[in-house]
Amino acid sequence: MPGPDSAAITDRLMQPFSQNLIERKNGMNFIPHEHVRERLIEATGNCFDWTIDQVHFRDDGVTRRAVNRETGEVPRPWSMVVIGTLSIPGWGTRAGIGAHPLDEGSGEDAAYKSAESDAFKRAAMAFGVGLQQLYIERGGSQASRRPQQRSASPP
Repeated sequence: MPGPDSAAITDRLMQPFSQNLIERKNGMNFIPHEHVRERLIEATGNCFDWTIDQVHFRDDGVTRRAVNRETGEVPRPWSMVVIGTLSIPGWGTRAGIGAHPLDEGSGEDAAYKSAESDAFKRAAMAFGVGLQQLYIERGGSQASRRPQQRSASPP
């Protein structure tokens, strides 16, 4: 159960990020990994734990792993998936999952780093980090723009 300063930690975790830290990739807004990690360090006094629980390779749907007869190469999996757990003492744990394609000609390190970063950010988001900014358009207000909940019956 959260301690006496739990409201202060929640406020620090959920504080909006500066607009200049929000980047765009593939038409979507995101907050880079280093800013999310920095927020957790500041909000918790660096009192959290991040563990990589599983690393998987997700195939592109082809179950055969036969050697390519023309090139002699073993086909690469389509993407790397990382599952991790973020723990904050007194707050509990949250899981995060991240995936990144294994691009032709690139090493597995780049895919692992990207998938691990995504998993970390998603676990942090489950604690509220950056959550209020999911729906903010670049250049827009920093105010929360969460979708309105619909009531079961008309007002």
